[in-house]
Amino acid sequence: MRSDPYLDPLSDAPSLEGLDHEARVEAMVAWFYENFEDPANEMPYDGKEGGYQYIHGGPYEAADYIPDAFPDADEEDHIAAIDTIDADGPDYAPAGHRVRYPEEPEPREELPSLPDRLNALGGQLDRIEEVVDRLLAVRWERPAGIGHNHPPEDADGPPAYNDLLDVKQSVDEVRQELTKSDAANNADVAVLERAQGRIAWLKQKLLWIGKAFLSGSIAAVGGWATKQILDDPAGAIQLAGHVVSTLGHWIVNIQPLF
Repeated sequence: MRSDPYLDPLSDAPSLEGLDHEARVEAMVAWFYENFEDPANEMPYDGKEGGYQYIHGGPYEAADYIPDAFPDADEEDHIAAIDTIDADGPDYAPAGHRVRYPEEPEPREELPSLPDRLNALGGQLDRIEEVVDRLLAVRWERPAGIGHNHPPEDADGPPAYNDLLDVKQSVDEVRQELTKSDAANNADVAVLERAQGRIAWLKQKLLWIGKAFLSGSIAAVGGWATKQILDDPAGAIQLAGHVVSTLGHWIVNIQPLF
């Protein structure tokens, strides 16, 4: 019999030392979203029972955590961070990655069918392109060299300009594959594999941006702030993961493993 789930502890709050008001607020907001999430992501909804069912505890409110996690911030900082979080709704569930099962994992929900996933893929690619365009506008580094057909191996550091262009190229290529007759069975596997690798690389870069911001190491590079790059960093990471998974499903459908 499976034991009841438990939650991993909250992550360590980043240092706010040396940051201005805006950067302090963004660091606090980012920390909260690392530990809590919209209940719509994973919590069951029951209108007869009054809405979302907080099966992993909650609902939790930013006001109960921000001041304690950041005692060195002043009240103005706390209020601004709490107001920013509450603008998306006052009630939150624990972030899914914090939920643990001692004996065995919760059975995964059945994935949507490939046709359903491909129907959603076009809109997801549009959103991926918007994310890439924002990252390109930051100009992390000067363009150098030429593009290539595989993601770079470096795990740390800002995204390279030409590698971001490669992602955009793959987005366009996958869109073309979606227009083919019986695309689920007739797409070019090489195109899908290349896109899968590039978007997986993008996901890793989005994770790097979030971690670097939380650590304070890129809190004010070039005068930018996280909100100016991504309205929803966690959502962008999740989006990239969905696209990578769909591409993998598509590839296996065309070219079964066994």
